[in-house]
Amino acid sequence: MEDRILMLDGSNYLEWEKIMSAYLRSKGLWQITSGGDVRPTPLDPTADPKPSAANIAECNKEIADWDKENDKALGLIQMKCTINLSTYDESTSCSTWNGLKKAFATPTATAVFNNFQKLLAIKVLGNKHPGSEMDEMWTLMERLKANQVDLPKFLRAFLLLHALPSSLGAVVTVQLQTVAATDLDFQSIRSVVQLESERKTPSLAHRLSAVKHKGPADPSFQQQKKHNRSSAPAPEAPSGSSDYKGKGKGKTRRAFRGGKKNKQQHFHSHIADAVLIDIPPTIVSQPSHAGPMTTTIASFGKGSISY
Repeated sequence: MEDRILMLDGSNYLEWEKIMSAYLRSKGLWQITSGGDVRPTPLDPTADPKPSAANIAECNKEIADWDKENDKALGLIQMKCTINLSTYDESTSCSTWNGLKKAFATPTATAVFNNFQKLLAIKVLGNKHPGSEMDEMWTLMERLKANQVDLPKFLRAFLLLHALPSSLGAVVTVQLQTVAATDLDFQSIRSVVQLESERKTPSLAHRLSAVKHKGPADPSFQQQKKHNRSSAPAPEAPSGSSDYKGKGKGKTRRAFRGGKKNKQQHFHSHIADAVLIDIPPTIVSQPSHAGPMTTTIASFGKGSISY
């Protein structure tokens, strides 16, 4: 529960007071903080009648226990106040609490207007999840409500729709065309926006697969590629092909030409080395020049064409 407690900065006192008082109650420290449990008065050993030593010892223990609990409450309050509010620190949790209440329980018009300006300035970004911006909007609306400025339900919804980016324009259109103005609800629109945003956001796995590996290439892949190179048969050069004609001593050149660029492309490719594929003859028909209604059958082979 401690994580839910806001840091008191003065402008959010009414919100802070509700959560902080509940937290102190859960720790059994509210009676000391609210003044319901006051510090015991030490016994005067010279009083008449003179208190016994046992009574004095018991009273001193009660005082020590009270001081210990007071320190706990005071420490929790100080932990949840910004450093500029340290001037309100007193020796007891009760006096510190009352000082903060007196200073900030009645908000000024300036503080309320500042919160309203912050609310109007929030825009939901289209390049990230809108959850944080919508959370901030709701917090400011609740802060205004705590300061006696409670925005109507439909106005809260309008402010959220106004803050949405153009990429979520479909949400605005559907809400305005299918829901009556008086029925528009901030939380309902918020759920729709979250679902639509998650639908448009690529999955984590897809984004990770698009990240280029910066380290050395996978050694197992390199070994497999080297093995494929050594075991694959050399491509057979077709007769009459200029790309495979040799120079000098009749050596044949590789079909893949190019310098460094082609080597880089081949390094990043996962495609096996090219080999010639024996394509079976294909039979097609085409119109004959002898007459419009007759056809000639041609057979395409590797080396020639026969009719």
